[in-house]
Amino acid sequence: MILIIAQNPKTELNKVMPLFGTKSYETLAAWLEKAGHSIDECDIVNACSKMGKITKKDIDLRHHGLGVMSLYDKIIVLGNIAAYYAEINLWNRSYFKLPHPSGLNRKLNDKKYIHHLLSNLKDYLDAENSINPALFRTRI
Repeated sequence: MILIIAQNPKTELNKVMPLFGTKSYETLAAWLEKAGHSIDECDIVNACSKMGKITKKDIDLRHHGLGVMSLYDKIIVLGNIAAYYAEINLWNRSYFKLPHPSGLNRKLNDKKYIHHLLSNLKDYLDAENSINPALFRTRI
C-alpha cells in the first residue's frame, strides 16, 4: 500500500478527500499509471488542514501518528511542505519526493525532467523496502 502526503486542501471536500476533483489529482494519477501503479492503490493525506496559502508553521505536526505510517510499504510526498512534514513525522522511513502536481508548477513543463522523475518513481515503487533510504530523500 502506498501513502501519498499532499500539501493542503484546495476545497472543503479536499479536507476529507485530498486532491480529489482537482487537476493535481489527475496529474498524479497519470504519473502513477506511467510508473506502473494505480492511484487506487494509494491513501492520500494532507500535511496541513488549512485551506489557502500556507507555510511550514501551518503544518499539522501530529496530524497522523507513526503507527499509521507503518502500515504503508511506500510513501510519496508532493512538494516541499509535504517533504518537511515527512522529515518531522517519518523519522527514518524512506520516502520519494515528487514536485507538487499543480499546473502552476513550471518544472512540469520540462518533458525530460518528468520522464526522469517518473523513471525514478517507478524504481522506488518497485524496489524492496530494504533499499537505502538516502537514495530517495534526495531532491530532484
